[in-house]
Amino acid sequence: MINHLSGVLLSHSRGAPRGEKRPAGIPQIPEIPPGVNAVPAHRRAEAGVKDCEISGWNALIAPAGTPPLVLQRLHEEVARIMRLEDIKAKFADLGVDAIGSTPEELAAFLRAEMTKWAEVVKAADIRIE
Repeated sequence: MINHLSGVLLSHSRGAPRGEKRPAGIPQIPEIPPGVNAVPAHRRAEAGVKDCEISGWNALIAPAGTPPLVLQRLHEEVARIMRLEDIKAKFADLGVDAIGSTPEELAAFLRAEMTKWAEVVKAADIRIE
């Protein structure tokens, strides 16, 4: 099972993420040294997921054809809101790294995600049934 850290924080008051790498900004969860209650690197390699990295993310996406001025205004307002101290604190409480990227950065990220997952789907011969 894979769960986003914010879901783990909401459902568990103690413990820590199990893995080799822990996201920054979550002091409420102690760090567990690499290898402790984690799947060792050689076992991940045997399972074919040695370099696997999966992260949960959220984005605000407007419909295709939205006028550029509207997109710019939405970006400006969301960026302003993301800088508010109470909003930053809420994200921190959830263990979420709120990035607040530009529309161009988000587009590049989405292209990279689609490329990465298309390769996984092809390699695993995943088909819609």
